Amino acid sequence: MIRARKLVSFLLAVGLAGLTSACASGWQESYSDKRNRVELVRLTHSVQFPEGAADMTGAERMELEGFLADVGAGYGDEAWIDAGSDPMGAARSSAVMATLARHGIMASHDNLAYGAALQPGEVRLVIGRYVVTPPECPDWRKPSDTDYQNTPSSNYGCATATNLGAMVANPRDLLEGRTYGGPDTDTAVTAVESYRKGSVETKTAEGFN
Repeated sequence: MIRARKLVSFLLAVGLAGLTSACASGWQESYSDKRNRVELVRLTHSVQFPEGAADMTGAERMELEGFLADVGAGYGDEAWIDAGSDPMGAARSSAVMATLARHGIMASHDNLAYGAALQPGEVRLVIGRYVVTPPECPDWRKPSDTDYQNTPSSNYGCATATNLGAMVANPRDLLEGRTYGGPDTDTAVTAVESYRKGSVETKTAEGFN
């Protein structure tokens, strides 16, 4: 009788384990690998110069400024200019670069042939921007039943990946880190010297001295 009970208990345990395995059969551990996807997108704007002129008209300059404002051009963006083979191309590129510089954007001096052929007097500006697409989170695809293989939760890493993608200033840094230039010792020394000379205001309980 005792042996029969043990046999029944054993068969029930095996059956439950089989059911659990069947429920989790569609799960793969690779699903828990949460990564941000970084892609380069390109935004274009055409500037039309008058024939034989190296400077933009007021209307074209306003349109260029409006484009930069609309796309939020700034830190982390890259810029290229396609001026074609026009003899005025270099001078026209410089005019566009001057506008970009006021927005803190440095354009490459290398001519980038992008898109359809240029029209006479046309200069094409290409803004390159890296964007982050976070993983699909939260992710609860893995069954919550007992996991005898102790594989990670399908939601493991979601918070870390999505938070990193949301707070990184320049998404390109997720692809390739920048060279460390070392500390700015001149700035540090100047701050210490100013403090020692008494030319820096220090805050006390009574206020500023």
